Amino acid sequence: MELKDLSTLLAPHSPGYLATVDENGKPDVRGFEWQGVIDNKLVLITSDKKNVFKQIQNNGNIAYFAQGQNGTFIRVYAKATHSTDAALVQKVWDNCNDNVKQFYPTPKDNGFAVLHLTDGHITVAAWGQETKEIKF
Repeated sequence: MELKDLSTLLAPHSPGYLATVDENGKPDVRGFEWQGVIDNKLVLITSDKKNVFKQIQNNGNIAYFAQGQNGTFIRVYAKATHSTDAALVQKVWDNCNDNVKQFYPTPKDNGFAVLHLTDGHITVAAWGQETKEIKF
């Protein structure tokens, strides 16, 4: 299984849960929309005004969980970093759904921030099947 195969299991804009580490070293979990694989990069978005962004700036180690298609359980473990690559930011914004674009009318509004996930691995598990792993 390769990174590009993830899109067949977890569609862009699917809901999931993002875990970060708070300022006291404790886990902090919240609902988070999956953005997907863009230019062979795993990306999430948030606002640089939110606590989640500050937490990632302090400690970029994250975990993301979602239930994918066909009953799969997808876990992503990675280092999240704020991407300032203008071309990537624009491409990610272009791929956002209309609900996101209502809050972020352009990639320069409301602190729109792209989080690039690196140095990690993904596990894909399903009942009765062998767990698959993708390293990136």
